[in-house]
Amino acid sequence: MVGTVNDSNNTHSLRRFSFRRDSRGPIASNAIVAAGVALALAMAAICAVVLYQSQPDAMDHTTDIYALWWHRALIIAAVMGALATACIGLCFAFGGQLRRRMRAEAELAMLARTDGLTGLNNRRTLDEILNQEWRRARRNRSVFSLLFVDIDRFKVYNDTYGHQAGDDALAAVAKCIGENIRRPVDSAARYGGEEFIVVLPDTSPEGAASMAERIRAAIVNLAIEHVGSEHGHVTVSIGAASWTPQWDVDVCAVIRAADEALYSAKATGRDMVALSTAHQANDKLWLDRQAAAPAKAELQPVTVIWQCS
Repeated sequence: MVGTVNDSNNTHSLRRFSFRRDSRGPIASNAIVAAGVALALAMAAICAVVLYQSQPDAMDHTTDIYALWWHRALIIAAVMGALATACIGLCFAFGGQLRRRMRAEAELAMLARTDGLTGLNNRRTLDEILNQEWRRARRNRSVFSLLFVDIDRFKVYNDTYGHQAGDDALAAVAKCIGENIRRPVDSAARYGGEEFIVVLPDTSPEGAASMAERIRAAIVNLAIEHVGSEHGHVTVSIGAASWTPQWDVDVCAVIRAADEALYSAKATGRDMVALSTAHQANDKLWLDRQAAAPAKAELQPVTVIWQCS
């Protein structure tokens, strides 16, 4: 197992929600090089004109008079040519240094927004993804789905096999989650400890449950030994929640619903997927408010347990 995960889908989401690489950097470096070349060419053209106009005529008897001036013109032309060459070299060197600096800044920005152990998005990036996708779903009136993934009995695993093995297991699970995210708009992040969150914009409850089951089965297929688990290997429990955002509800409601579904999956036996139906109560409540503006009611999510083979 490795301690770093390189996932193309997750990298895509990082590029979308991280500090955007300033595209003006390469343009500026290329502009500097082009300006230097243009300046050098202009200097060379001036030298050529000066030399051409200073050439003595064959029938001109004033050659001796202009000999000194001709000698100085050659020296000036040579100096300007050397300066033009140096200017071109400096422009290329400065442009290359600017591009290297832009790449280094982009890498630092990526590292600042990535979890070092798993390679997934970190909590800071997750907050930005959640806020942006929630606002988009609210504008488009589309379904917003979220998966809350938790490794079963991970503390026992750490106590049994050691923290290094625990880190390897976390990295393997994170890689498995990342590999099962198919769409570029989907993203995964480490929420904290052994918990992960998968954001699925514009995904129905059925699609979220299918994605959760795919992730659960893929982690089972890793067959990572875990003697402290009732299943004999590392497993995960997953809570799924799908909501159609309303203007008076924030994304924290979806996280709470997925978290409650996760605890239902754990209480039912672990290695399971639980789908929260809180979104149904939310939609009904919103329709009731639109029709009769009733008193505010507290949502009590009901979970549907997906039995896994």
